[in-house]
Amino acid sequence: MANSSDEKHNAIAKSGAATTASKHNVQAAEVNAAGDQNIGAEDDIPRPAGWMYKSFRLGPIKIPWYASPPTQLFIVALVCFLTPGQFNAVNGLGGGGQLNATVADNANVAVYSTFSIIGFFAGSLVNRLGIRLTLSFGGLGYFIYIASYLSYNHNANSGFVTFAGAFLGLCAGLLWSAQGAIMLSYPPEQSKGKYISWFWMIFNLGGVIGSLVPLGQNIDSTAGAVNDGTYIGFMVLTLIGTVLAMFLVDARHVRRADGSKVILMK
Repeated sequence: MANSSDEKHNAIAKSGAATTASKHNVQAAEVNAAGDQNIGAEDDIPRPAGWMYKSFRLGPIKIPWYASPPTQLFIVALVCFLTPGQFNAVNGLGGGGQLNATVADNANVAVYSTFSIIGFFAGSLVNRLGIRLTLSFGGLGYFIYIASYLSYNHNANSGFVTFAGAFLGLCAGLLWSAQGAIMLSYPPEQSKGKYISWFWMIFNLGGVIGSLVPLGQNIDSTAGAVNDGTYIGFMVLTLIGTVLAMFLVDARHVRRADGSKVILMK
């Protein structure tokens, strides 16, 4: 009788285990199916018609649509890579690449003096001009700042360099205000940290890669100041960044992956 009772208990235990395993398998299948649906959910969310809302694949990599936060933030990062990033590279030359460091010192005083003042009003100007135009105008200041050093190489006009520094302070205040508005408004709340870290990584690469320009052009030079080609190279890069800002789309056209719109508080 005892053996018969044990056999019954074993049969019941095996049956319960099989039932539990079957339930787990069903639940796992449901989770996998839900995951597959989430993967394709992004494509199922309706977006406005037009080329800027069409995503495509580059091999195994899916490229987001043009008017998406990742694409727009990548463009902003490239703009800063090519504008303030190259400013950092020029300042890294020491004295802006000039024998007389006083000229660069005065220009930097002008930069940060006007920057600190314009920073109080830059948000209002961004609201008036719009983010795209503000970023482009901000990049122009970096172009003129570097151009002033090229001019100084030929006419030693320190006043123009100081003026360019003051103008850059105005432009930098506008550029960084527009950049901050985009970084805080475009990504969804749960992704802001990721996008901000990507931005700073790309931006700081501007100073690193930009430093290779003077290294390559002046590695065999025995002159104290850098040559004209160095400044021209930086000017080309900052000009590209200034133009690139105009390829941003207006905030009202940006759509997130969940289909929501971007709202800029004014």
